[in-house]
Amino acid sequence: GDAPLSTETYAYNVLQSLPKDAILFTNGEMDTYPLIYQMQENGSAGIKVISIAFCAREENRVALFRNAGLILSENDKSSIIDTDFIARLAEANPGKKIYIASTCGGDFLESMKWQLHCTGLAFRYSTAPVDHLVFLRNNVGTKMKLDGVGKAVKSTHRFDLNTASKLEMNYYLPLL
Repeated sequence: GDAPLSTETYAYNVLQSLPKDAILFTNGEMDTYPLIYQMQENGSAGIKVISIAFCAREENRVALFRNAGLILSENDKSSIIDTDFIARLAEANPGKKIYIASTCGGDFLESMKWQLHCTGLAFRYSTAPVDHLVFLRNNVGTKMKLDGVGKAVKSTHRFDLNTASKLEMNYYLPLL
């Protein structure tokens, strides 16, 4: 009840970008915890969330990946999560639907841009072509709650002014 509505709506919309058996890599606590809350509220238990920030410790990483049903090589138990890591992970786990949250941003997403396919507020990682326009039409066009987009800048909630307005920038790509 203390989270601003914009954050809850954003997390809800991220979940609408994913299939029921997706594995989603997130950036940190500001996008991970609202997602976990929304998953509990909406019964999205099949989706697995792995925060890159929580994977710094080998013990956390091994547990998170085991929980997600991912095979992790001995070499990857302690290496940083980067483009090469995601590529090796996808190759070692064929058939797994690996997604990257748009909040991961910047150089991380840029370095994989040819393997990322926008499905809303997340990107599907795939070295093979994906017809992501079908997902966009369905996810953005029918599933997402978009009535609050753009309103964070008018909010009196400090979180909205500092963070939610930045989260809203992630809506522009799928809407375009």
